[in-house]
Amino acid sequence: MCTSFRHFISEASGCIGSSSKVSHAARNTSNGNSRGVALKAVTKQNISYFSEVLGSLNKHKRDVIESYGFGSLLLFDKCAVPLAFARWVADHVRESSWDIVLKNKSIPITPQTVHDVLGIPLGGKTISKARAEHGKLAFLRSMNMSSLPSLKVCGQNILKDGISDDDLVRNFLVVALVAFLCPNSNVRPSTEYLKPLVDVKKAKEWDWSKFVHYWLFKQIEKYHGLKKDEQATTTMGGCLFILCVSSMCHAIFIVLV
Repeated sequence: MCTSFRHFISEASGCIGSSSKVSHAARNTSNGNSRGVALKAVTKQNISYFSEVLGSLNKHKRDVIESYGFGSLLLFDKCAVPLAFARWVADHVRESSWDIVLKNKSIPITPQTVHDVLGIPLGGKTISKARAEHGKLAFLRSMNMSSLPSLKVCGQNILKDGISDDDLVRNFLVVALVAFLCPNSNVRPSTEYLKPLVDVKKAKEWDWSKFVHYWLFKQIEKYHGLKKDEQATTTMGGCLFILCVSSMCHAIFIVLV
């Protein structure tokens, strides 16, 4: 996405996030969705911290991250993802085909969509949770740690002077994954995506767009299941930014044509 459009999303998000109509819609879904809606939803997507980390990077570190194939993430501008709006969109996701259905219009969300929005690698080797424990052990060895680091620990590592290129990118990708791309209810990285971070020079050879897409819809499916319990507090995982951008792009296209 271009920077100017991100500014538009940010401004529009502020208006949507404060709208009582959207909040009401999030509690009372349409399109025949009869599932109960949990009383409270939270998200672990930490765009503020991700933006803070991006802002701390000097030119050399940004150049290194770009040379490893993840320069598109450096272009992200801090813009709010209003939870009420993201939740409303998630309520309109059709699980059978993984698209957003609004007023009988289908908005497909595919790995290509993820790539178009985020610019992360598309195609290549599939990231699988198979042998996740093996990937975890290899990752810990590469980080010289005995347990998985928290989001903030990796963020602090990035600030260190003299950090090696591999360690810089490895820690940066952990921050990006935990805070923005694949958040869930934990502040530590998932073992499902650690294997590609071991030989981090080749991390761009893995299909990150497909994995972020998989992770988003896995979390939406979990959210839909928890909605049946009206007393539950749900954690909305996945990159909600993708849902918001895709639905708003569709709305803008409809207006323009």
